[in-house]
Amino acid sequence: MGRSKLKDIVESLKKILLSDWNDVNFVIGTNPNDFIEVKFDTANMDTAKGLHAYMNTLMYNNDDLMRFHLRKVTAYWGYQEGGYSFYMIAPPWVNLYINDTIN
Repeated sequence: MGRSKLKDIVESLKKILLSDWNDVNFVIGTNPNDFIEVKFDTANMDTAKGLHAYMNTLMYNNDDLMRFHLRKVTAYWGYQEGGYSFYMIAPPWVNLYINDTIN
């Protein structure tokens, strides 16, 4: 499964985010452990709370994403640092350990 499926997931997520948040700078990619990482520039953004609500809704109500069986990584879900908001997503084949809490 792995890498080819991961590319499909990232492309789907990127397309959705560009459609809905085209006025916000963000970067999306993967890390060496196959987690998907999304980093939004929220320094000049009045709607960081709206973004967080959007991401929560997106994960569990978007048919394109639901078919991938993705999980939020709670420790890095809406994590804010230095004017950025971070969201980490785990695909189904990535094992989450006890310290990697999910919602």
